[in-house]
Amino acid sequence: MRGMAAASLAAPAMGCAMADPAPISDLGPVPQGSIPLTLVSREWHTDIGVPVHMLDAPTREDWLNAVPRRDWSEIVPRDGRITFGFGAKVFMTAAAPGVEEALAALMNAPGVVAVSGQPARPEDLGEIDDLAEVKVTPEGLGRMLRFVRQQVERDAAGRPSLLGGFFRGRKLFDSRLRYNTDFTCNTWTLQALQAAGLPVRPDGVVWSRQVMRQVRRVAEHQAAA
Repeated sequence: MRGMAAASLAAPAMGCAMADPAPISDLGPVPQGSIPLTLVSREWHTDIGVPVHMLDAPTREDWLNAVPRRDWSEIVPRDGRITFGFGAKVFMTAAAPGVEEALAALMNAPGVVAVSGQPARPEDLGEIDDLAEVKVTPEGLGRMLRFVRQQVERDAAGRPSLLGGFFRGRKLFDSRLRYNTDFTCNTWTLQALQAAGLPVRPDGVVWSRQVMRQVRRVAEHQAAA
């Protein structure tokens, strides 16, 4: 339960992200100029890594500019990736989250969008359970980043609602979505990838291994195409 979210706001926030994915056989060759996304699994949580230099202008100028420059330099390696994930606020902001916070997170808890850094080399990632890379078009990346931005709560002035400080190396933004047993961090990850145009299905997904199984299937197909 390191990351967590909710169906009540999911449908309006997703738009095209909720469409049924195409069969894997409909994926053609990976076009030139495609952008690699890195999926990392740790315990039950998954994050999506995007090369820093490939972030679009709206993400940089509107949302990520809310992060103080000194924090930004601490989060993201210059040649690395920025990662996006989802979590339950009660769990991810706890000093020492345990069973009580985990159970509270499952009860339709407020969510957060988490931003962290990812080194460029897989061997520098530290202890992880799984890693896979898939490719998306620039247009697909734009849709995915829009999917993420749409879920961030905003204050009265329209600024992204950023929580102060760091939480286990992450910066957290209040989310419009909520976390519960039907919508976890792993549901969120697959919806983000679906927004990018990848043939994955979030329905019924709870565990990180379910995410990685689908992602690896896409990665293998892309590698063979």
